[in-house]
Amino acid sequence: DALSSAGCPVLTSAYGARVDIATRFGVRTCTLDYVRGVALMREAGVRGAPAVGGVHTHSPLPVRTVLAAAADASGPLPGLVIGDHGWVCGAGQLGIEAIGLADTDDPALFVGQAEGRVCEVVPLDDAARPASYRPLARYVLNRASLSR
Repeated sequence: DALSSAGCPVLTSAYGARVDIATRFGVRTCTLDYVRGVALMREAGVRGAPAVGGVHTHSPLPVRTVLAAAADASGPLPGLVIGDHGWVCGAGQLGIEAIGLADTDDPALFVGQAEGRVCEVVPLDDAARPASYRPLARYVLNRASLSR
């Protein structure tokens, strides 16, 4: 909400697209969903709050699906991707500026930053309650001059 309120376009391409993600247990079919402009993957057929049916993945396929749909529709491509795991690394590999949130036991984003593919990484505890991130969100928005 803060980004769109500040006039930043927030893309919601490929809503409802199915993405087959290979895992060590086999292929997992997920659906791309958006909650208040934030993209997430869900188990196929599940709807509701982000915690309901949300799928944890490190795959770059979801962000590539979103970007391909935006390009196919001749829509704008993002100037910045904010996310975690595969979303940020996948965007960075395609040359799109990306910043990410990363648990310190998950090195992919830190490696991406060291390689110059990820602009900034914010280390945090991804098991903390969402409300505990509000001060961090406020700080980031203030630093980017996007606070309301």
